[in-house]
Amino acid sequence: MGMTEFLENYMNGEVEQYWENIRLHGNGFIQLDIGPEDDISSERLHIWSDELPPAQRVRTAIHDHRFSFVSKVLLGTLVNLEYDFKASRTGEHALYTPNVKYRQDTTLVPTGSQGDFTLVREVQVNAGDEYKFQATAFHDTGWVGLMATYFHKTLTLENYAPRVACLLPFNPDNDFDRYGTKVIDLWPFVDRVVERIAPLYGYC
Repeated sequence: MGMTEFLENYMNGEVEQYWENIRLHGNGFIQLDIGPEDDISSERLHIWSDELPPAQRVRTAIHDHRFSFVSKVLLGTLVNLEYDFKASRTGEHALYTPNVKYRQDTTLVPTGSQGDFTLVREVQVNAGDEYKFQATAFHDTGWVGLMATYFHKTLTLENYAPRVACLLPFNPDNDFDRYGTKVIDLWPFVDRVVERIAPLYGYC
């Protein structure tokens, strides 16, 4: 499917099909699934903005994935922060793994591991450029202004349990619901992004 088909549907007013697939991630950005029906979450529009509604109360931004992916920055500037992890019983972060609660929503459960992170690379990616990231590597995302990416998975390690870091002594905010924010509060950000990127795809 991808961005081209999504934009075509958007311009034709066929957007209701996407409403059930938009959500606010706990780390404070919008996820909108735009992939094919048999794997709809394999392609997404991600949107960051300082004006988004509040997300989870406890920051758990450093994480890895069971999948590798490619992300193209459509608007704004993304900063990919890459980390090394060293296990330590006196470490500042505890590691959790997500268990599926409902669709793409999860509950974080402790792995029993803790340790410390070291920032090893900071990569700035501007609009029009893309970056690739490998499964099992830790990272976090920063952004400048209204920022949007087209994200798609490239390889999935089905039996790998991804890890999410939480700064001690805090616990993850498992009461947060990714689908708890109303579509009417999220979709205007999609409108703002599409208005800015549509000319790049030939729509005026």
